[in-house]
Amino acid sequence: MRHGKQYRRWGGPITRINILRNLLTGLVRFERIELTMAKAHELQKYAERIISVAKRGDKDPDGMRVADFWLNDKAQVHKLFKVLGPRYANTTGPFTKLYKVGEPAERGRMFAFLEYRWNAYPPLKPAEKRNPKWLVNVLLQGAHQDFHSSGLAQKLDRNITNDIRFQEVAEARPQDTVEDSANEDDSTNDGDSANEGTPV
Repeated sequence: MRHGKQYRRWGGPITRINILRNLLTGLVRFERIELTMAKAHELQKYAERIISVAKRGDKDPDGMRVADFWLNDKAQVHKLFKVLGPRYANTTGPFTKLYKVGEPAERGRMFAFLEYRWNAYPPLKPAEKRNPKWLVNVLLQGAHQDFHSSGLAQKLDRNITNDIRFQEVAEARPQDTVEDSANEDDSTNDGDSANEGTPV
């Protein structure tokens, strides 16, 4: 039984460390990688810790020794201390973000994106949370079904149609009114001109 084991085995201690070293080297190099959710959760702790080491600067011999052990590509040691360390110099953390990718893939494995914050890539959009069994979603679904089953939707559609027709008629009426008023004014003026000069 695995009492007190706070980490994933992945085939043994040496294999686990090698996997973490390769993943951490890729994360420092590309600043965003896609991997399984289990590996992303495990790697995130080491990615945060190595940034804390990089913030000490390359003058710290212990920090250089830690970076030299965890990064397989030695060119990334330079990037760690000269690029990532100064980037987060005034930040206490967190330095990474974890994004879940859609639904579980083959064999039920969940994938995720792990990235260092403030990188040069376009921002990722978090996956939408679909929880149909939440109380709010259940109540909204029930209200939607009751609304359509009660016939209120058909009545609302008829009312909207009547309102549209009434609006069309109302928009057409002012023109007729203006024409009628113009005709009345003309007839009044004709009558006045006909009665001009006649004694009252």
